[in-house]
This record gives sequence, C-alpha cells and structure tokens, in this order.
Amino acid sequence: MELKFECPTCGQHISATPAQIGVTASCPNCKAAVTVPKTSTLPHPPRQTKFREKKRRETTVILFGTGVAGQAETKEVKKSTDDPVEARNWLIDRLSEIHAGKYVGGIFDQETVEVMMPSRTERLAFWRDEYALDSFTVLQRLLAFMLSQSQQGPQMRTWLTVSATVLYARPFKQRPEVRLAEDDVPIKYREVHNEVLNYHDKVIAHRDPNSHKRDVWGNELPIVSDGSNIRIPTTNPAMEDHIAGSLLELVEILIPALRARSSSFVSKYLPGPLAPGVYVLSLEENPAKWLTPATPT
Repeated sequence: MELKFECPTCGQHISATPAQIGVTASCPNCKAAVTVPKTSTLPHPPRQTKFREKKRRETTVILFGTGVAGQAETKEVKKSTDDPVEARNWLIDRLSEIHAGKYVGGIFDQETVEVMMPSRTERLAFWRDEYALDSFTVLQRLLAFMLSQSQQGPQMRTWLTVSATVLYARPFKQRPEVRLAEDDVPIKYREVHNEVLNYHDKVIAHRDPNSHKRDVWGNELPIVSDGSNIRIPTTNPAMEDHIAGSLLELVEILIPALRARSSSFVSKYLPGPLAPGVYVLSLEENPAKWLTPATPT
C-alpha cells in the first residue's frame, strides 16, 4: 500500500512505496529534503465503487466517390452510440448517400466497445473541483486588481474584501460530499486560509446570539458613533495587502491542481470532444447516461 504524507516545509502531498521508508529525497514542489515516514500521515481517499460498464456501438463508414479528372474522393465518418436503433438508422442514412448517386460505394465497420461509467463519487468530486475552480479563477483576477490599485478608497476596499472572502470560502463551506478538503491547502498557507474562513464566519456568514454559552466568537462588535448616530460596521476591517498577496499566491497553487484533477476525469470518461452546448451532469446513483444535453427552455 502507498504511504501518503506531506512535505513539512511547503505542505505538498507526496506518495511513496513501503520499500522507500527512511529514504530522504527532494520535495517535488519546494526541493526541501523530505524523509519517507514509516506510516502514512495523510488519510487515504475512500475506496471507489467499481464503475459500471456499458456496451457501445462504434461505427466507421468510408464512402468512395469520383472527384475531378477521375480521381477518387473519400469521406470517413464515425458514429458512437449505446442505442442500436440509432446506430441502424445512422447506417441507413449513409447508405442513402450511395443510392442517391453521391458516392459509388462504401466500407462499413461496426464494433462493440466497452464504455466506462464514472461512479457517483467521481462525478461529485468532478463537480466539487469545477465549482472551486470557477470560484478561485474569479478570485485570482479580483485579488490582482485589489493589489494593483494604490489609491483605493475605504469603501471600494470593503467591497473587494467581502467579494474575495465569499469567493474563497464558498468551496470550503459546502455539504461534505462536495466540500473542498482543507488538506488541499499547503501548510505554508494554512494561516491565511484560516484567517479568511474566520472572517467569513464572523462577519459575513451568521450571527449567533448564544455563542457566549459555547465559548466561541460571538457578537462582540464595535459600535461607532459620529456624534449624532451610531452604527455597527459589520464588514470591517478591510483586507490588508499582505493577506491579499498571500491569498493570491494560494489560489495560484490551487487552480492548476484543481484543473489537473478535472482534466484527468475528462480524459478518462470523455475520450472525444463534446459538441458545443450546455449539458447536465447526473448525480443519480445509477443513471442510464451520466451526461446529457440540456433541454432548451
């Protein structure tokens, strides 16, 4: 069984074999010296249920015609479907091209191939990673803008802080099945990660009138007076540059990691490109099709 642990310097997740216990090597991320421990210090991912296999008919047709000056003209087309009626009708349409005189003959080849169906756990993980990737991509642009503006007014800084906090926190605040794991955050950035999530919980997410009974942060909010009115500034303080800078470094590490995981899923279960359009990802346990075109409204 693989050993899973993290680099003590940068928090990079590393895998090794039992034969490598005690071996010291460079971290693939920060190049610091790392010694393989005797046991795993990171949890192993849950065992995946075996994906369901489906029969799929892949048909290839090569049509022959005559081009200019008697030169042969060919057209190769393919069709993949798990519906035998659809495969038959498609073949009839290709034969009609010959009967209509457009082509003089053709080669027809049909074979049955196995198509892998992603498990529900894998589909949920894909959804989780894409959700986080979308959030962090927007956040990356927002933080770069925040740090590039040397003359921001306090109100603008507050607006940007609230937006940045929500964008970063939301992937980590979902239901457990689609919540981004905090293990994805390198140790070096855990402090800024916790600070932003704390800010989200204290200021943006909720108020808890009974928190004092549970010895957690409650409603100890400052009341500001301007002489004639009082107010409670619930979105202050604005994000400092050093926090914004660290958070930008963090999302620039998370984005390629999430993109790699999503790309791995796509290459495994979608070997060919999808036609342009909108699709629906099924989250059912055993769907007939896990990805279907969206019905126009």
